[in-house]
Amino acid sequence: ALNFQNHKVSIIGNHSWASAAMKTMVAHFENDFKDIEIISEPLDIKSSLKPEDLPKIEKMADDIKASIDAAEIKEVL
Repeated sequence: ALNFQNHKVSIIGNHSWASAAMKTMVAHFENDFKDIEIISEPLDIKSSLKPEDLPKIEKMADDIKASIDAAEIKEVL
């Protein structure tokens, strides 16, 4: 099997009732893979997207863009 390593990830979870999946996913990336960077806070959406979730999604998108921009600048230098 191929190793998943040296990557940046963002984590989005969705569930309809109490779920431990988000904690499990975060722990899996932090402990089971080599050189993984989690970009932004993991986003856990309960059942369906709500208006109060939108700022969190926008922040995640901004964090991902900033990470990409930083990598592109690093490549140029």
